Amino acid sequence: MSLLSGLMGFLFRSKKMPPRPNPADVLDRAITDTQAWDSRLSDRLDDTSEDSYATRNELRDRMYYVQHFEDAMKQAKATSSMTVDLSIRYGVYDDPEDDAIARYEAASCGLEYVPDEQREEAEYASALWGITEYNRRWKRRALPSSPAFMPT
Repeated sequence: MSLLSGLMGFLFRSKKMPPRPNPADVLDRAITDTQAWDSRLSDRLDDTSEDSYATRNELRDRMYYVQHFEDAMKQAKATSSMTVDLSIRYGVYDDPEDDAIARYEAASCGLEYVPDEQREEAEYASALWGITEYNRRWKRRALPSSPAFMPT
């Protein structure tokens, strides 16, 4: 045995690689954590006053995206594809009259007007940010995910 092969054998025996987790286990944990997140949002919605119309709508919107992400993870696990499709399609229905009214209301309140599509995309990005840790875990485990916000 040569000195080089002995040294290589020593180096590789001394460093034990951690076991690679099963991708299905990673998805199971992400699904469980997402369900817990949805439950916390639901509890927060229940605790929010009926008078807080905007807050309740924001919570419902966030819950919609969280449930969509959870369904995407379940579908990836069920199909054994292990590719998590987090993309979502958003329908844009432009009505010039509604747009003008919304612009006027925003201006009368001293707010900047933000179109519906931009608001929805920002909400999607915010909800997606909430599962950033899962995306990192998936990438470390070579599980592909495909987030995209696509107006129809």
